[in-house]
Amino acid sequence: MSSLIEEIWSSLYTSNPNIKALAVIESSTVIWQTSNWNVVEDGPTIVEMAKNEVPTVTLAGIDYSHIESSEDYYVATAGEKGHLLVSNVDRNRSMVAWAAPDSDPGLAIVDLQYHAISLGKQS
Repeated sequence: MSSLIEEIWSSLYTSNPNIKALAVIESSTVIWQTSNWNVVEDGPTIVEMAKNEVPTVTLAGIDYSHIESSEDYYVATAGEKGHLLVSNVDRNRSMVAWAAPDSDPGLAIVDLQYHAISLGKQS
């Protein structure tokens, strides 16, 4: 599974280099993350915020404000500190990404969703 996630990460970063970090969560547990981002302690918070459209959340020490969501994704921003993106892979797994402040979070979530679907189909 780890090598599959690494391939998905490589493809995601190639398609949108403004997405700088990624984690995969299964049942509130971070099962994989890029080396430049530590969200292991935040797994339960990520699942809760995405499920309940939480208006504000602190993740990896950064405060984010909700800007858009649906049953399949969640987008929040911290302005000059970047954007937080969550996309469901399936019922038990989600992909979580951090996008650079100068990125378009609307476009970044589309890229993340595409790769989350790919992970779901391949695993």
